[in-house]
Amino acid sequence: MSAGGALRLDWPASAGLRNPFRSCEQALNWLDRHAVHQSLGLSRSSLLALLAAHIKELREVGHWVDPDICPFDERTLADLMAEIQDPALRRRLLSLCVALAQSDEFVAEAESAVLVAAVEHWGLQHAMVLPDTPALANH
Repeated sequence: MSAGGALRLDWPASAGLRNPFRSCEQALNWLDRHAVHQSLGLSRSSLLALLAAHIKELREVGHWVDPDICPFDERTLADLMAEIQDPALRRRLLSLCVALAQSDEFVAEAESAVLVAAVEHWGLQHAMVLPDTPALANH
């Protein structure tokens, strides 16, 4: 995190890897506009710190498959998904991630791959058809 609390989502251009965080500034603006931190029970700074920590970890892991399809291998995705144990939080995160992915009216292949991994890992296929609650009920 840079001075002033701004999250830096830059990605090293080495090894020919492209930034997997498409439109990072737009995504962060979307998170702010929809007060996602509040819907997750976090302060804004806590959410940014959490994102920064995960981004740093993902940079260090380096288990790349194909950044155009999915920037992380199946094990890395499974490890990330396994960290979230609460079923209600899983549904909430999935709903928020779907809304964020659709916010620019284009769901990239990498976004789709991560969403599919979450649905499969968490067994939330039913949530894709009959969501419990909309992620952005007040927005």
